[in-house]
Amino acid sequence: VLEFSLLVGLAGLGILVLALYSPHLMIFILLAQTLILSLLVSCLKFSLWFGYILFLVFFGGMLVLFTYVSSLASSDMLEKIDLVSIFTFIVGLVSLAFVYKMIGMDLVMVGEPNMYIKSSEDIITKMYCLSSGLVYMFIVTYLLYA
Repeated sequence: VLEFSLLVGLAGLGILVLALYSPHLMIFILLAQTLILSLLVSCLKFSLWFGYILFLVFFGGMLVLFTYVSSLASSDMLEKIDLVSIFTFIVGLVSLAFVYKMIGMDLVMVGEPNMYIKSSEDIITKMYCLSSGLVYMFIVTYLLYA
């Protein structure tokens, strides 16, 4: 259920970008999409480390993008928010969620139900094994110092 909510939010923010004119709001929406995507990856892989690193990499790139866009469009004013369009957008997302649930398409039920759990346990076991422990500790130390 959480994965479906995150996917609907991610798709909804993607559609919302098309209606925005201000580059500052577009970057804010891009940041929200990055946060949702890293949460989705963390939920599907049962490891927060990969989602955290993904968020940090995207966030660093967006800081550079925000600096560039702010220098180009520093005098743009934010447009007024139209409450009718926001209400229509929210109603559309909620109705999409209901239609998706009524059809019976559940993300967990596609394929084998325990497929995600088995693959995530294998990934975590391989990541913390003794043969790769030294390399793993080196990478963690490097990321903390950088």
